[in-house]
Amino acid sequence: MSVSRTTYLDSIKHKDYVWCGNIPADWSAIQQECEQAVKDHPECWQTLVGYRESWDGLGDDLNKELDKHRQSGYSPYNTRHWETTTIQPKLEMSWEGEIMEQLPLTNATGRPTLQPPGNVMPWHQDKFIYFKRENPGHDEHVVRFIVFQKDWQNGHLLQAGDSFVTHWKAGDILLWYPDRWHLSANVGITDKWTFNVTGILKEEVTWN
Repeated sequence: MSVSRTTYLDSIKHKDYVWCGNIPADWSAIQQECEQAVKDHPECWQTLVGYRESWDGLGDDLNKELDKHRQSGYSPYNTRHWETTTIQPKLEMSWEGEIMEQLPLTNATGRPTLQPPGNVMPWHQDKFIYFKRENPGHDEHVVRFIVFQKDWQNGHLLQAGDSFVTHWKAGDILLWYPDRWHLSANVGITDKWTFNVTGILKEEVTWN
């Protein structure tokens, strides 16, 4: 059954997160391409330290949040991650379009993200600053889907609201309300990969 995007967002507003199905794909081949890209593009590594460009109130809020992270002990040594949007224009993977077209989004942009062992993305809210700058006028309908590129392994962790997320399978799709506080951590011994897809929720949504 289809519902309006406003109705759909209202239905998940008080849930920590929801599962949105699974996207079948050759995730093994996708991983091979991603792992090669990491070798070929070391410039895509980044950390949470250092200020981001700020052109409005959202940018100011982000830098204040990063200040809190630094003051809490987060550093270049424990917040490292590799993502394709670190450079501009962003690094494009051959498979991204095929995956994104299966999500109920317009103007979608994807970001394969590697979180190596021993690194965390501290407690935060997504601000969608860069996306909103490029797509003004749609703030209340901007969402981010998390598509898992690999099966869950011990030490791979997400927390959304009060709930911990574990035991996912490659292709599983996760969503939380846009302003939900969350974190990501890899305290295991293997790389954690997610495909983070940001876009404008379509006017009609057919998922549960």
